[in-house]
Amino acid sequence: MVPFCLYLPNIFYTFTTLVNMGYWELWPEKPLYRYRQLTGITCWQLCQQSNMGGSMAYKVQQVLWQEACDQLKTLRKAVYVLEWQLPETTEFDDLDSKAAHVLLFSDQDTPIATGRLTPSGELGRIAVLPGHRTLAVYKLLFAALLKHAELQNIKKIQLQSELASVKFHQAKGFKPVGKVFMEAGIPMQKMVCNRQNFDIPDVRHIH
Repeated sequence: MVPFCLYLPNIFYTFTTLVNMGYWELWPEKPLYRYRQLTGITCWQLCQQSNMGGSMAYKVQQVLWQEACDQLKTLRKAVYVLEWQLPETTEFDDLDSKAAHVLLFSDQDTPIATGRLTPSGELGRIAVLPGHRTLAVYKLLFAALLKHAELQNIKKIQLQSELASVKFHQAKGFKPVGKVFMEAGIPMQKMVCNRQNFDIPDVRHIH
């Protein structure tokens, strides 16, 4: 077990690596976590503590759909089907069995967030339960997905954006690709950017 601690104003992050990937450092000048290669690591933890007292630890793990589909479905149903009111038939597709999935667990070992990356580099199905929608959680989730993209030599990251958020994503370096299409009655635009230039997207308007 290899701990790494970095103190920032109001927040204390402790990253603990566990079995075959590496650990993340939060650099003040960078928008995302930086990955440091180690040996023997498959998941890592983020412990967050504020000046108000109390702390929350998150464990991140890459999982296979075939092994964790119940947990993944529960999270995505809670966010997309119940909260967003999207049809369940739209939420789950054939790409689920082919994509790389990430799960975040709370310090009670309860799944609280997930996301996926398809073999073509499409990032989506970002589902974070209410009460855990912090910048730290989203950064950790996207960082894990981006690391998988790097390991698979995926150079372009794609996402499906609602039309209302296209300009926001263009300002972050994403470019529209193809024509507007409909998904569950919502007009969507596919967008793409270089993996190395990726920045946190508008999670309220991507699927």
